[in-house]
Amino acid sequence: MDVIFIIILLRLIIPISIFRWPLWGGLAATAIDALDVVIMDALGGLGFGTTYAQLDKVLDTYYLSMI
Repeated sequence: MDVIFIIILLRLIIPISIFRWPLWGGLAATAIDALDVVIMDALGGLGFGTTYAQLDKVLDTYYLSMI
């Protein structure tokens, strides 16, 4: 459960850097969006379960609204 919390926290905090550094913040937000499942596997998380698609869409909308 801790791994999921870390990934969600990263996906909520990193996009805020878009306001300070638009290019690098946008790239970092895109990278964490693309690599969230890879990070989950690398850290040994149990996965997001069946709600991953819904959670991913909400977090995508969050960071894309900042770009």
